[in-house]
Amino acid sequence: MRAHNSLAGLAAAACARLAAFCVRRAVLVVLVYALLAGGSLWIAATRLAVDTNPDEMISTSLPFRKQYYDFLKAFPAMEGNFVVVIDAANGAEGRKVAHDLAKAFAARPDLFSDVNAPGTSQFFDDYGLLYLPPDQIRKIVGNIHDASPMLKMLARRPNITGMAKLVGGINQAASADAAPPGTERVLKEIAASVNGEVSGQRKFLDWSALAGGSGSDLPRRWYVMATPVLDFSVLDASAGPYNEAARLVADPQFSHGGQVKLSLTGEAAMNAEEFHAVVAGASMAGLASLVLVSVIVFFGLPLLRLNVAALALLIFGFLINAGFATLVIGHLNMISVAFAVLFIGLGVDYAVHIVLRFCEEVRAGVELIPAVVKAAGSAGPALALCTATTALAFLSFAPTAFSGMAQLGVIAGAGTVIAFFASLTLVPAILALMPSVVPALRARPARTWRWTRRITGALRLPLSLSIIVLALAGALLLPAVRFDGDPVDLKNPKAPSVIEFKKLVAENPSLAYPGEVLVKPGAAAEKLAAALKALPEVARIESLRTYIPTDQPAKIALLGPLRKAVPTDLAPLGALDATALSAGLDQLKANAAELAQSTDASAELRAAAAELVSAIDSFRKAHDSDPQALAKLDNAWFATFPATVHRLEKMAALEPVTEKTIDPNLRSRFIAHDGRERLEIVPQGDMRNQADLYRFVDAVTKVVPTAVGPPMEIAGAARAVSAAMRWAVLAALALVVLVVAPVLRRPLDIALVLAPLFIAAALLCGYTVVFNAPFNFANVIVLPLLLGLGIDSSIHYVMRAREHHENHIVDTSTPRAVMVSALTTIGSFGTLWLSPHLGMASMGELLTIAIIVTLITTLIVLPQLIAWADRLFPPPGS
Repeated sequence: MRAHNSLAGLAAAACARLAAFCVRRAVLVVLVYALLAGGSLWIAATRLAVDTNPDEMISTSLPFRKQYYDFLKAFPAMEGNFVVVIDAANGAEGRKVAHDLAKAFAARPDLFSDVNAPGTSQFFDDYGLLYLPPDQIRKIVGNIHDASPMLKMLARRPNITGMAKLVGGINQAASADAAPPGTERVLKEIAASVNGEVSGQRKFLDWSALAGGSGSDLPRRWYVMATPVLDFSVLDASAGPYNEAARLVADPQFSHGGQVKLSLTGEAAMNAEEFHAVVAGASMAGLASLVLVSVIVFFGLPLLRLNVAALALLIFGFLINAGFATLVIGHLNMISVAFAVLFIGLGVDYAVHIVLRFCEEVRAGVELIPAVVKAAGSAGPALALCTATTALAFLSFAPTAFSGMAQLGVIAGAGTVIAFFASLTLVPAILALMPSVVPALRARPARTWRWTRRITGALRLPLSLSIIVLALAGALLLPAVRFDGDPVDLKNPKAPSVIEFKKLVAENPSLAYPGEVLVKPGAAAEKLAAALKALPEVARIESLRTYIPTDQPAKIALLGPLRKAVPTDLAPLGALDATALSAGLDQLKANAAELAQSTDASAELRAAAAELVSAIDSFRKAHDSDPQALAKLDNAWFATFPATVHRLEKMAALEPVTEKTIDPNLRSRFIAHDGRERLEIVPQGDMRNQADLYRFVDAVTKVVPTAVGPPMEIAGAARAVSAAMRWAVLAALALVVLVVAPVLRRPLDIALVLAPLFIAAALLCGYTVVFNAPFNFANVIVLPLLLGLGIDSSIHYVMRAREHHENHIVDTSTPRAVMVSALTTIGSFGTLWLSPHLGMASMGELLTIAIIVTLITTLIVLPQLIAWADRLFPPPGS
């Protein structure tokens, strides 16, 4: 056996003394840990929060982040909105739903600070015609002129009697082949309204069909945006707004019994659903990993009772680590939430190494207390070195702009220290309280795993060469390794909000991935807009001027004839009693039946009249002559008629729209309180495609370096994280070498410790390219973990190899400890792979692959490298 160097000897003595101190006070040590764990549990349960906002993952001190926050100060309503997508077969119906839904959101200022439903305000009621092409305006004016006699007839009698006269007039006009265009739509609307009263789903009559338009002239898709008021005093800050938004979207009042489809999406909805997915996934993974780790440790340790020491370190250490995270950080993000799985996977390793070394000493004839102390002294230096390297690997992200990883680095780094300290204090104390394990261990001889003999024998050389060749192939793929910075790619793809968001991106990219620029209004803004619009990567530029109608004088002139067509004597509503209402309905049915049989009317008009007759028959069967039902039907027909007449009056006397008279809500979204103007840059390509996104960002920022928006955030974050990854890996590697060098001393031994790390890293990078599993905000955790685990396993193996000849190390507890540690870590992290949340699943995937390749390189390649090295450069004293 080769002696340790002096530094390792001092570390071994210190570890042994600490263990001896705790062994003499075993009960007190266990009690102290129990109290610390209980207090930490209370602190974490009452104060620990979870923040899944991806904006918090990157430092706010970066230039692109500062520019984005400057933009949000000017337009706070542009971030983190709920978006309700409304799809209706009839555009007018969809617009009304959007208007009513926006009012419902606005009625809860405690939950929503800003609500916007584009195109539904009174301004667009009044000035909407000016946004249409001249030909369409000319057509609408002609239709209104043709319908003028009927409108004036209804204005004098806005009730069921007037409706009967209207249908009679249509019958006469049809006989003269002079029925106004769209008359059949009017009859269908009347029939639909009657059927609504029969079914109990009230449908107000759409007078746009008679007043020159139709719901089909309007877009069938409408949007409502609402900015949530987040309550950070509770664990789920968006719970209140999200629950209310989901309730409103599911309300039959707005879906009109399923006739209108409402879908909830937007950044706020996706973040809210992600919070539940992350918390549920982390909880499930934490519990599953604890069970799996317990099972693996059960089979990995020679006696069942020895599991008590390992599980005690896991449970007490995890709770103390959670308390530390609460006191020092205060909240978890979607990366640091994995600290629980990390601690379970890594913490048990410390206990396994101490317990197995203890078993080895007992079987060698050492008594209980000396065996505990000797196990701590012999395994302690390697564990201390592993703690230092793993903590440094995690903490290497702390100085970078990657705040999310920096937070996990602090928590996980502290966790490794807690696990190490517990392995030398808590585990020895618990083992000292188990005197019965000594005879039990001696009665059960150690079992040697036959497969370890095979891979260290004839199979080792060909396997090692094959793995090295694969690693070289993986190294060639390094230029193709990429980082995916789009936070949508981390979310559950089956979540309704995510599915709808992806549709939204494809159909309306300006709502999802616009670029934004703040500029002083005037000539400078127009010049900048022209320069941006000239870029092939830009589809269009939207500003307040975009919403000023073009050719207004000519369009207003086209509306002039409406002055003679609009009714001027509108009678009051609700003037008929029940008898008159019933008689009017009978007359309406008779006139409609006559029209349905008319040979002069078109087939479409006859069918519409027959549909109205059938609807009236159904109404009579359901309500007969019920006065209340008749009054409701009359109201459903004419409640909106006065507003239609007033709208026509305004249409006949429109004034030009200017930037000062435009919709105030629209103006507030383009002109900031300080006078600066917002230019919205709509991308030409697919922003879900990384190549298109980067081309758009680079082209726009070359013209305007201060441009912001989701594409700039995604590209900026990806580049910042990629730079942080490179810096942190190099810094961690340098720090690890500085820590390992004084202990191992020989350059060859340092190289042997690092070699499996490089091989595993090359294999992992090759995997990400071949299997299209790019790095992202969540799975980037694999880098410090690979550094920590790769170095740890190598340290244990190389240091033990310097105690024993490399051919005899297989007979020690070290390979078994490395194997059990790796299996527990796989069992811990592998549960994340099953999560529906893509970020957590990708984290579990890469972590599992990283541990597997680390295990392979440590147990197969490293022994072969040690054998080659010892033949070429025999160690001193061999």
